[in-house]
Amino acid sequence: MERVSYAMETLEEDIEACLAEWRKSEPEAQAQVLLGFEIDSGGLQRSWVDADGGLPFGVRSCFSNAVYGLDWSHLVEQPAQLTNRFSLGDAGR
Repeated sequence: MERVSYAMETLEEDIEACLAEWRKSEPEAQAQVLLGFEIDSGGLQRSWVDADGGLPFGVRSCFSNAVYGLDWSHLVEQPAQLTNRFSLGDAGR
């Protein structure tokens, strides 16, 4: 669990950077973004984004780079599904 927590912390930092760029380009945007992915002992198997209010292509690409840029292999022994919700707007994450 410690290795998964460390990977999630790194991912959250990268996603916050993506959201910061989105805030700069669309300061009035308000959205909830659910980022999810599945990992197993071999690493990342699948990822998805569920966004209320839409998600620009550039932000989706940034999210993808953040998720696929990490080495998820050997973090778990059994398949796991991880999700994290982010908010865009004055409240931040």
